[in-house]
Amino acid sequence: HLPGEPHVGLHANEIRDYLFRQLHTPVLDDLHDVLWLVGRKSSQHIEPLHRHRQRGRSIVATDDPNLHLVWRHDKVFVKQLPECLLRHQIWQPYLSDEHPGSHPPPLSSNRQSSASAAVPGSSQWCRGAMRGFLRSYALLVRSPLDLQIAIDAMLLPPTASGIGWTEWSRIIDPFRHVPDDDDSVSPRYRFGQLRLSRLNWAVRLFGPPSAETRWFYEIPQSRSIWQNLSAATYPLLYIFASMSLALSSMQVALSTNIEDAHWDTVRSPAMQKVFWIFAILTLCTTGAVWALSLVIPVLVLFWQVVWGF
Repeated sequence: HLPGEPHVGLHANEIRDYLFRQLHTPVLDDLHDVLWLVGRKSSQHIEPLHRHRQRGRSIVATDDPNLHLVWRHDKVFVKQLPECLLRHQIWQPYLSDEHPGSHPPPLSSNRQSSASAAVPGSSQWCRGAMRGFLRSYALLVRSPLDLQIAIDAMLLPPTASGIGWTEWSRIIDPFRHVPDDDDSVSPRYRFGQLRLSRLNWAVRLFGPPSAETRWFYEIPQSRSIWQNLSAATYPLLYIFASMSLALSSMQVALSTNIEDAHWDTVRSPAMQKVFWIFAILTLCTTGAVWALSLVIPVLVLFWQVVWGF
C-alpha cells in the first residue's frame, strides 16, 4: 500500500486518485486569471513559518488543499504534508527523471496532447501539483526553527516527527528552484499565500463554478448574533458619527456671523473667532476623511495591479 495510506494501493490509478484528492484546488484554478487581485503573482511570495508567528498568526493544520497558504489576520492555514510525498518511490513516476527540482520531460508539441496532459488527475497534472506543493513547503520551512514549528503544528506526518534539519534539507531543497512555467507546476501553485477576505470577494464578484457558495470562499464558522451585530455596527457607527460631526459643525458655522468673525474685525470676540474657525476645520477634516475613504480603495486597486504583476 501507499506509505502512510493503508487504504490506497500501489496501482497507478489509485495513486493518481489519491494525489488528486490531496492536491486539487478547483476554486483557485477557476479563479486563476484573476488571482492577481488576491495575491502577488509570484510563487515565492510565501513567508516562512516563523515570520507568520512574528506577525501574531497561529499555524493551523488542515487537510483541505483549498485552504493551503490561505491566511487571515490571526491565522494561516497549511495543509499537512502527506507522508507519501517524502518517499522516493513516488517521485520516480511523477517527478523529473533526472532531479526533483528540474524540468519535467518535454511534452508533445501537439496542442491537443499538451492540453490533455494538464487535465486534473492526469500524470502530468500530478507532477505539477506535487512540485508546486513541495515547493511551498520548501519556502515555508527554511530554517531549523521553521522545522520545529512545523512539527509542533502537526504539519508533518507522524513518521517524520523526528526528522532532523539535515535530512529535511536534503529532501526539500531541490524543490526551492522549481520554475513557474506551465509544464512545471499546476495553476494554483504559481501563486503563494492568499488572503481569505480577498478570496471571499473574488468568489462574490466572479462566481467560480466550483465554489460551494456565491458569498464565501470558505464558509465561516457560526457566530453568535451579538458577534454579527457588533461586526455590522462599526461601519454604521463611523457613518453616524461623521455625519453628526459634520452637521454640528455646519450648525456652529451658520450660527456665527461670518463678518464679525473675520480676523480683521476688532468688534469680534475672540471666542467667537475660535468657534467659527474650529467649525470650518472640522468640516474640512470630515470632508477629507470621506474623500480618502473613496480614493484609497481606488489607489489600493491600482497598486494591486502593479504589485500583482
